[in-house]
Amino acid sequence: MRNKKAFTLVELLSILVVLGLIVLVTFPNIITSIQKTTEKEYKRFLKDVELVAERYVEGNMDKLNLEEPGDVEFIELGEMVDAGYLNKKLINPKTEKAIDLRTTVLVAVLNDYTKSYEYTGTVASINNYVASQLKVMYDGYKKPIVDGDKFVWKDVIGNIDGELKNFSSIDDWNNNRIKLDGGNKYINALGSSSVISSSSEVTIEIVYEIMQDHTDKQLLNTGLGLSYFNLYYNNGLIRSMVRDSANTADLWPQTTKTSMVSPNKVHTLTLKISKNGSLFDFNYFGNGQPLLTSSKTGLKNTNNNDFRIGNDSISGESHAYIYAFRLYNRALNNEEIEKNYQIDMNRYNWRVRTNEKNN
Repeated sequence: MRNKKAFTLVELLSILVVLGLIVLVTFPNIITSIQKTTEKEYKRFLKDVELVAERYVEGNMDKLNLEEPGDVEFIELGEMVDAGYLNKKLINPKTEKAIDLRTTVLVAVLNDYTKSYEYTGTVASINNYVASQLKVMYDGYKKPIVDGDKFVWKDVIGNIDGELKNFSSIDDWNNNRIKLDGGNKYINALGSSSVISSSSEVTIEIVYEIMQDHTDKQLLNTGLGLSYFNLYYNNGLIRSMVRDSANTADLWPQTTKTSMVSPNKVHTLTLKISKNGSLFDFNYFGNGQPLLTSSKTGLKNTNNNDFRIGNDSISGESHAYIYAFRLYNRALNNEEIEKNYQIDMNRYNWRVRTNEKNN
């Protein structure tokens, strides 16, 4: 019987080296192949979701505002699940995790009246904003209407419509936002003083974009017990300013983040007025975060006029785009303010990117 020849140590080491080289050469190719397959599956997933959204829109046009160029709807995956268009459990091929059914497909009517569909992957439905004690809500995707001799921005909630003052036409509705470009244009929240008393706690949120071609960057506002509630550029600094009563806490400009007036970017400016004994604390928030140096304690003005966006009680005019306005009859907490800001970004930031491409 022939004896089997055993491998020597040197031969074994040589074999291991060869196998190692094979692994080094093939393993990256395997990883690349897996990545390509995953990416392909994700693209297929996106296409499938967008096709399902198209079928959903076709079957629900009577419930959607998608008729004219510029009309936009954010459709939650959960809506399509409830209507029987999608399975309840959806898995992201990239992460292999269940997809949040609150994420949305963005549907937009183009200039040729065709529709585009884009899965955003974000929570962007208008229904996800904090709703408790929300009294007034203007949304940029709700096109103003002509009502007699007035131009009206309808309140999503149905309480208080906004009137576009000193506007020549609703053509000033520019890419799902209201354009304030001089001529003393502003938005008057008619009757807002009737739903928010001068003694109430209040949260005011304005979503805006500063125009790039203006050096006098400012956003002027007034009403609801405030002589003014402004953001402005002054001597190289960005300042926020609230004036409430002529007798108490008269005037306090405070330095805020310069990013709050950076152009071609959506911002959310929030003023929270909360009770502090017999007085009120006035606190600014910029893009969801507290502006810690912008606070004061004082009394609200007893002259509780309707709120104006883009116009204060003294002089001057704003040059800005207004995307949204929300008015609460309570002081939101920090987490709620941050949540609303994130939804603002999910809803409106894509529009700024689109505008940059078109300009």
